Amino acid sequence: MDEKIYPTDSKGRWLAANKYGVFGFYSDLTKYNRTRFDYLKACLDLSLEENVQLVEFRRSNFGGLYYLDNNLDKVYIQPEEELEMLTEFKKNYIRENPQLIDFVFVIYGSRSRSRSDINSTLETSLRLQSKFPQMIRGFDLVGEEDQGHTLLFHSDTLMRGFNYSQSSNGTFNLIFHTAETNWPEDMEPSKFGDAVSTLNNIYDSIILRTSRVGHGIGLIKHPELYQYLIERGIAIEACPASNQILGYVSDLRNHPAINFFRSGIPIVLAGDDPGSFGYNDLTVDYYLAYMAWGLDLYDLKIIANNSIKYSSIPHELKKIGYEKFEKEWVNFIDEAYQDVCLKRDSYSQVNVSNLLPTFGPASKQVELSIFGIGFEKAICQKIACLFNDIKTEAIMIGIGEIQ
Repeated sequence: MDEKIYPTDSKGRWLAANKYGVFGFYSDLTKYNRTRFDYLKACLDLSLEENVQLVEFRRSNFGGLYYLDNNLDKVYIQPEEELEMLTEFKKNYIRENPQLIDFVFVIYGSRSRSRSDINSTLETSLRLQSKFPQMIRGFDLVGEEDQGHTLLFHSDTLMRGFNYSQSSNGTFNLIFHTAETNWPEDMEPSKFGDAVSTLNNIYDSIILRTSRVGHGIGLIKHPELYQYLIERGIAIEACPASNQILGYVSDLRNHPAINFFRSGIPIVLAGDDPGSFGYNDLTVDYYLAYMAWGLDLYDLKIIANNSIKYSSIPHELKKIGYEKFEKEWVNFIDEAYQDVCLKRDSYSQVNVSNLLPTFGPASKQVELSIFGIGFEKAICQKIACLFNDIKTEAIMIGIGEIQ
């Protein structure tokens, strides 16, 4: 790069990503049908290796897939035929890998495109969705939100999507990237001259009944909307790795998603263009969130369960999904427990730093909290506290607290 791009310069980072073709360098490779299905299988295999059991792929409209005939000429496959092939592929893959809950697609258009382009993209999506409702589950607008059209600009088209979603019996949802911005309403007007600014997308997405909010960084400026999202069960898709790479959150310890989560808004963790940014694993986003937000196992399980609860898959499949997830979660906990407890030399030395309360009547039982470090060995061993000659059982409340 010729110029230094600062950690909070989201515009500069988007320009660099687009300049070097980050988002589209492999797209031509996956238009060949054999490569496409090999690529899809590799994605699903990798997902299962890291215990990701449900995948919603965002992709452009179906079409453009081809195979080579005997003369090595391209023969294009109709979108309906491709979706039939995908349906058969999914049936076979889940039969061979029963731990997978499902994979589905959310079709997107580019928010910087014209009204007629987005209208055409949506109409094609709805036509295909009506024929393959178990494959196509939603619609989105993607791209740099600060540099694209607002939802209000495309409102006539999106209202048709809204009307369709309301009559689809839950098989189709609008799932918008929304408020992926650090700017307040009056500081970042649309470069296209739209009537409203980027942050106003949060209102229009709610009016259009978005089932989830993609990113939602700017929501931190509108806490008056928190209760609405909680009551409506609208989850926020948090993407910590992408948000840092693109300059929206330079220090993930200050990421607004932890504020949303602790305020009661449901969140899910999602990988946003991970392959384009040079990593493949959703585990990266989970690791970053765990390290930066002070999450524990209970939090992680809630967030993982949210991925099923707020997904676009049918209700009856969600029930199956919870059962599959619970089985894998128990296996994960058991394996982690065995792994930790066999590595006894990894324990740090116990160091008690404080007792609360520090005094009390000697003739009565008093519940004490003991604070310090090195208490993790209590995961694997029964623990007791000795006060002079009085021995009492104790329980581990957290890594730094015993009661």
